[in-house]
Amino acid sequence: YQTVYIAAPIYHGYGLAALLISVLLSARLFISEKFDTSSASQLIIREQIEVLIVVPTLLKRLLDYGDEHTLTSVRCILSGGAKLEPSLVKRTLAQTKNTLFNLYGTSEAGFGVMATPADLRRHPDSIGKAIMGVSWQITESQQPVPNQTIGILSLCTAWAMDNPLDTPRKLRSNHKLSGRSHSRYISTGDLAYANKEGYLFLKGRADDMIVSGGENVYPTDIENTLNQHPQVDQVAVIAVDNEEFGKRLIAFVSLIATHKPEPYGISESSNLSKRTSPAHANVGQLPSTLITAEQLMEWLKPKLARYQMPRQIVLLDELPMTKTGKVSHAQLRALLQSYGS
Repeated sequence: YQTVYIAAPIYHGYGLAALLISVLLSARLFISEKFDTSSASQLIIREQIEVLIVVPTLLKRLLDYGDEHTLTSVRCILSGGAKLEPSLVKRTLAQTKNTLFNLYGTSEAGFGVMATPADLRRHPDSIGKAIMGVSWQITESQQPVPNQTIGILSLCTAWAMDNPLDTPRKLRSNHKLSGRSHSRYISTGDLAYANKEGYLFLKGRADDMIVSGGENVYPTDIENTLNQHPQVDQVAVIAVDNEEFGKRLIAFVSLIATHKPEPYGISESSNLSKRTSPAHANVGQLPSTLITAEQLMEWLKPKLARYQMPRQIVLLDELPMTKTGKVSHAQLRALLQSYGS
């Protein structure tokens, strides 16, 4: 491929790696100081971009932009740096055919797992398989799934950081690969499991899982289910302290609509539902055609086990994002603390 547009932030490891590799491959390279959907669409069309390197948030914005010519020249879309929702996978593949690749890695271990377009058609929720030269293991198992075990995913790569074994985070295990004593497994901090074919599936961060009713509950399961609703745009589920249960889950949802919903829509009585956020004072009323938090909770009930149900569903006009294109859980927690949870 001759033309590459790096829309992912260059200061993130993913964007920087894309920049270095593009230079090594002598590609005609395009970057922008700030991502603007309209400008990005025009650039892709004008320069006939073949490779598009994005985080999922930016990919979604390009699809939402609605110009059918935007991605016509694109032959390869690389998504990385954040979770790629199955619903976005299906939408992208439907519009662009066999162009989407999902890349997975960490700052410490580097890039190590990839899902090709064929992989994503079979398993839209998978991060794929380890690339050549990479090994993985799942340790500290927490809960079995059919014929598999959920645990913390660790990667072994020759290009990983050489962290000391006594680092506070204890990233490295003492396991050595035969004939490769210099390479050791580094924990990603992500919960995962593998199916019989060797495809890896993430279950969220290890510190995000909670125990409810004696069962392990993974926020990503609730997020994936809520994303199946046709009116749901973005979802983030976080765990909060609860006096009765220890931990409970709260789901933050933004809806697909031309009108903005109320800043808060709570599925149960709460002081949040009686307050208006000064930061969202210009947000309009929730149109009657949009689903309410209560209706969304009712829609969700038959699709999840009782112990998986979130305590609340909070409707926001949009979810706060970090500069690297991930949902900011810190800002969501701060929002709850500001108004009481």
